[in-house]
Amino acid sequence: MQPVDYLKIFVEDIHSTIVATIGEDGHPVARAIDMMLYDEEGIYFLTAKGKDFYAQLMEQGYIAASGMTGGEGSMNKKAVSIRGKVKNIGNSRLDAIFKKNPYMAEIYPEPENRDALEVFQIYEATGNFIDLSSKPISRGDFLSEMLRRKSMVILFPKNAAAVRYAIQNVR
Repeated sequence: MQPVDYLKIFVEDIHSTIVATIGEDGHPVARAIDMMLYDEEGIYFLTAKGKDFYAQLMEQGYIAASGMTGGEGSMNKKAVSIRGKVKNIGNSRLDAIFKKNPYMAEIYPEPENRDALEVFQIYEATGNFIDLSSKPISRGDFLSEMLRRKSMVILFPKNAAAVRYAIQNVR
């Protein structure tokens, strides 16, 4: 699989993810966010100006997100987790997000209400992909099996430090 294939799973198969930033008190803050679009340069989501989440994204410029496919008891689960830089790209891609995610028009039926929304791009990220539909892994075989399955995915690093980080976390 190519890196963009993992992004496709994250956006199209998982879609609703749990993301984390750091709150004013220095502790993690997690919330559910829909991942709306993807391409070879990143993943795109949106939030409204004025929210704590918006302020944290603008201030920190970094995010972690995780999600999993399949329901309880499903043998077809896939899990994706990413960590990467995030930047505000304004209303760029807003029309594409509404076209790709028609339910957004139900949440924001009036175009003038969409003025509060801004799109963010996750880029220069690393992540993990685990296909849980395969046979279970014993504890002793975990690392070798993860390496064999290539569970660490370098999504779109722009520098060697990101690659070193990803490799160190697989070892």
